Amino acid sequence: LFGTLIVVFLLIGIVVYLRVFNSEVAIGNSDYSLLASAYDAVKGSQESCESLSDNASPQLTLFPVSRTTSLPLEYKPPRLLDITKEVKTLNGIVCIRSDIAPYLIALMENAKVAGHELGITSGFRSYERQKSLFDFWRRAEPDTYFEEAAVAGYSEHHLGTAIDLTSKSVGWESVARNFGESPEGKWVHANAYRYGFVLSYPEFGKPSSGYNYEPWHLRFLGLKAAQAIYDTA
Repeated sequence: LFGTLIVVFLLIGIVVYLRVFNSEVAIGNSDYSLLASAYDAVKGSQESCESLSDNASPQLTLFPVSRTTSLPLEYKPPRLLDITKEVKTLNGIVCIRSDIAPYLIALMENAKVAGHELGITSGFRSYERQKSLFDFWRRAEPDTYFEEAAVAGYSEHHLGTAIDLTSKSVGWESVARNFGESPEGKWVHANAYRYGFVLSYPEFGKPSSGYNYEPWHLRFLGLKAAQAIYDTA
């Protein structure tokens, strides 16, 4: 009887292993950008911009957050604003600093006038949310995750001045690699500086930034700084 029980337990273990393995293979062959989009939708709907703000905090608009330079663990941007009623957003609530909202709205409205429909998939992220997202990508893409996502505390999204864009021509997909080649992406890259935004991770910027090309990711630096960067690009 004891031997029979051992055999039964072994068989159960094999079945469980095969189910887990097959599920991991299925996930490995799926579109991770869509999975990340779904993940953001759940998280975004559970957070409010007011609860994530600290109006006593400095703005840190030009703070050089990077792979090697982090923000204080307790940092919260001042006066975060929910812009879901002002512009097209996807994946739930999108928060940005209220003082940059007019620039972002102007960018998106003028893009529309030029015939380009844009949407925002991500704005401010809390430390906890970035940690969850980083852990997700580490499981999803174990060979390349460090080039795709920032460690919590080292993300520009913590500042409340960074956004991720998508557009109609790429099917409103999050983190779309072909956004840069789309008509909307080309317009954004040519005109973002006029509204104080810059492309943080350009096509050939990996040696300095450590991150892969992210044509969808913009950061607000202000009109003067963005103009200066554009002039030297």
